[in-house]
Amino acid sequence: MKQRRKKYFPGLFLFLLTLCLITGCGGQTPQDEIQNPLPDENKTETAAAFLNLEQEFWSRAKLEDGSGVVQVRSDASTVILGQESASKYPQFAAVLQEMADGNVRSMEEDFDIFMGEVEAGRADRPYVSTVDMQVRRADERVFSMVCDSYRDCGNIYGYRGMIGITYDTETGRQLSIHDVIRDMDGMVQAVEKELLSHMWSGEFLSDTAVTDYFINTLEDEISWTLDYNGITFYFSPGDLAEEGFGRQTATVSFLEYPHVFQTKYTTSPDRYTVRVPLDHSVFIDLDGDGRLDEVSVSGFYNEAQGMYDSFGIYTDKDGLYYYEERMAEGLEPYLVKTETGDVFLYILFCSRSVADGTPPVNPKMGIYRMEKDRITCEGIMSAEGYFYSKTWIPKEITIVRTAEELVNAVKPGAEILLQTGRLNLSSYLTEQWEQHGDAWNESHPYVKLEECFDGVEAVLQDVDDLVICGGGFAADRPEENEIVTDPRYAAVLNFRNCCNVTLSDLTMGHTEIGKCSGNVLDFESCRNVNLYNMDLYGCGVYAVEAVAGSGDFDFYQSTLRDCSCGPVYIEGCEGSFDFEECLLTGSESYAYFDGSSQTEVYFYRCTFGDRETEYFAFMDEVISTDCDWSEHIEIYPDMG
Repeated sequence: MKQRRKKYFPGLFLFLLTLCLITGCGGQTPQDEIQNPLPDENKTETAAAFLNLEQEFWSRAKLEDGSGVVQVRSDASTVILGQESASKYPQFAAVLQEMADGNVRSMEEDFDIFMGEVEAGRADRPYVSTVDMQVRRADERVFSMVCDSYRDCGNIYGYRGMIGITYDTETGRQLSIHDVIRDMDGMVQAVEKELLSHMWSGEFLSDTAVTDYFINTLEDEISWTLDYNGITFYFSPGDLAEEGFGRQTATVSFLEYPHVFQTKYTTSPDRYTVRVPLDHSVFIDLDGDGRLDEVSVSGFYNEAQGMYDSFGIYTDKDGLYYYEERMAEGLEPYLVKTETGDVFLYILFCSRSVADGTPPVNPKMGIYRMEKDRITCEGIMSAEGYFYSKTWIPKEITIVRTAEELVNAVKPGAEILLQTGRLNLSSYLTEQWEQHGDAWNESHPYVKLEECFDGVEAVLQDVDDLVICGGGFAADRPEENEIVTDPRYAAVLNFRNCCNVTLSDLTMGHTEIGKCSGNVLDFESCRNVNLYNMDLYGCGVYAVEAVAGSGDFDFYQSTLRDCSCGPVYIEGCEGSFDFEECLLTGSESYAYFDGSSQTEVYFYRCTFGDRETEYFAFMDEVISTDCDWSEHIEIYPDMG
């Protein structure tokens, strides 16, 4: 019989284990006390709705003077319920909040302990402690997450551990494995079968290694999560095989092994998004044959440069492998299953300041389609919104290639990736207006068609939390992701009564240069608008017009150029208009800002052309910092 070994847990692990006792993870439940009924073939279960969550990242670090090398770093992430779910499940909300507060306290304690070691001269290598709370399932029945923790204490070799924590959402009670498993022997047999069927078929410690593990390991030391498609077990190096074989993961699916599960928690949403731990396998059916396939993402860390220089995606379905060179200070993969059964990996190329936890500069997210016979990059898009907010996971991305697909994808909460070279809206909009007229508008609540002097334009209205990004392979080259329109009296896109709109990595303008009365982008009664890495050009009268109470616009690394009048028209607005690292140039005339005391225009490290300098450089109502103004101007305030 295998002897149970003592395991080493970092400080945050100890906090989680303490919380486990407080919330009542308990011992084994006798089978005759389990109240979950056997499956009823005539009963139809309804998938539980998702919880809304908020995640934050906390970091403390000290850099070695003058070298930029990290001496001490302590990171932690926290997950709590958003306001809507917290009001519905107050008991569980309190449990998550207690855990989050404890994570932050433990992070601070780790940092102080490490600093003491460094100051005492006992640091030949950096001291690092990270704890990442990765949600595996979050619906009205089950909340399950894995604590992915790493600790490297100077002279002590780094240790990585995975601890699963699972709760009944309604009661806030932590679940034991016997709350979800009714046939333990069958479950153990399924785990062994899954281990031998996927990524690892090395030699076990013995022929009975899997059985021995579950017999000899205390229940609260077995690490598992209840996922959307089954139960997943996390085995440390040495649990089942010699330590050189590394760690193993096995998922026992609801579909393949229905007899081993209690039925209460097995019905879950068909679509979902979950975080994938780096260098740790997850399992999902890629081809609809009912069998789970292995998927893993590995990052290749460049010690000399202090960041990842590439990553690989692997699936054991026909041994597929995808490799991409990608310099990044961090990689965050997410597995996405859509309502149509498609499977994607979203990989965030993220970097965070080790000094103060500030958001990264221009982060990106790759969209990779996972199929039974290939892995395809569908595009690279901006990921700004995922770092400037508390959004805990990316939403499902809608990939569009035509004007029809783009228009039909617009709805509240939509995140749209444009995968095309140049998309002309005019033909489709004109055709729909000529064939259907007002009937088209009646059937489309969020996009309306309106006639202008020389054509038809699109108005996006009442759409909150909308993201439209350029994609393909040119997210850093917006000129290769272009939206245009033919009518010179039409705006390329109009927005009315919208909140939280993000446009990024796009070029937008008119197909013909000449006099016109249409702007590139029009905003009426719109709040919280973000324009990242945009190229907006004439012959629009203005690149951006904002009126009627619009406000709180952020322009980042964007170009507003070559318009018939000026780069912006701001009138009757309330809130800020912040421009950072933007280029405003080529205007034939001047911008317009009504100078309202309710509106603030701020330029930071922006570059201005001649007409733009003449208009903005001397305005008392405008604030500017570290900007580059043109020296070739003809009009000064004191000269009229």
